[in-house]
Amino acid sequence: MEKVAQKLFKVDRLKNSNIKIQYGSNWVTIDNEFIKYVLSREEWIEHTFKHTICTDEVFLPTLLVNSKYKDRLFYAKMAENKSSNEFQGNLRYINWWSGPQYPKVWGTEDYNELAQAKEKGYIFARKFDSSFVRLTAALFYYLFFLYYV
Repeated sequence: MEKVAQKLFKVDRLKNSNIKIQYGSNWVTIDNEFIKYVLSREEWIEHTFKHTICTDEVFLPTLLVNSKYKDRLFYAKMAENKSSNEFQGNLRYINWWSGPQYPKVWGTEDYNELAQAKEKGYIFARKFDSSFVRLTAALFYYLFFLYYV
């Protein structure tokens, strides 16, 4: 829809730019130097992304990959099994590629895929169906009392 509106109204803010648009998680750990860089680019961020449907999941990764700080990514490997450009450097397994909701809501039927993600080094995942959360809580409760009480 956005692309149709942009073509209809002949809007292309990036036509004279070599900016690579990137998206990724907004759960990040950044150092003081990059924070200062982000703050120094406040005017550019506002100018570039004002009047857009843009979240911190877009402008912050875009700013990062178009800067000298890109080489500081902890784990700059593309996420598994997808065609998008999201980095999973925060070690959270977030499925933005298969839907039908975005991000995918994990359920109990996804246990094997999540176990494989754990084997690949992911230590967190996002988003879970409430039935999965209840099952996990029940297992934790059971294991805690089995081993510690």
